[in-house]
Amino acid sequence: THECLLMRQSLKQLLLQLDPEEFRQIHRGTVVAIAALDRIEKDIFGRYHAILKHQQRVLAISRSFSGQFKPL
Repeated sequence: THECLLMRQSLKQLLLQLDPEEFRQIHRGTVVAIAALDRIEKDIFGRYHAILKHQQRVLAISRSFSGQFKPL
């Protein structure tokens, strides 16, 4: 099961409270837990996608945030 939380603060404020070793921003409004990632894939157009564990859900990684994942 998944838990949904409603927070009344900006994503920028939230990111300041999160450990950057455990969480990464991948898009303007999306942050993922590193532990939830199965893998990062690059498509034929050079775009990166995060594939989540257990759900096999694919999330787009924007160009502005893709640099932090290229070494993975």
